[in-house]
Amino acid sequence: MLSYDSWVVRTAGWALIAAGIVVSLTAVGAFRRTETTVNPITPEKTNALVTTGLYKLSRNPMYVGMAAILAGAALLLQNYAALVSVPLFLLSITFLQILPEERVLAAKFGDDFETYRETTARWL
Repeated sequence: MLSYDSWVVRTAGWALIAAGIVVSLTAVGAFRRTETTVNPITPEKTNALVTTGLYKLSRNPMYVGMAAILAGAALLLQNYAALVSVPLFLLSITFLQILPEERVLAAKFGDDFETYRETTARWL
């Protein structure tokens, strides 16, 4: 019996989805304003280190937004097993995307990236 039914949980799910969308779009907007690539597959094409706005709080607000959307969707499914998707996403995005991205950024931006990494949390 992994399912449940709760209007409170549904409301929280919708709130997380809405917050995740706002966070993700705001983070993408910062990249657009800086005129650097948003494409996570080609971090070597980045031409600027974005450290303002949400990027002062987290090195990965786009992924934080995605995690919030996923968590909200898991709550909407109202099944405890769906919640497992959130830590699995966090682990996989960290090892498969974030760490490789950070290696590229460290090589490209050197001390500036190292200072940013030391002063800004990966997640929150």
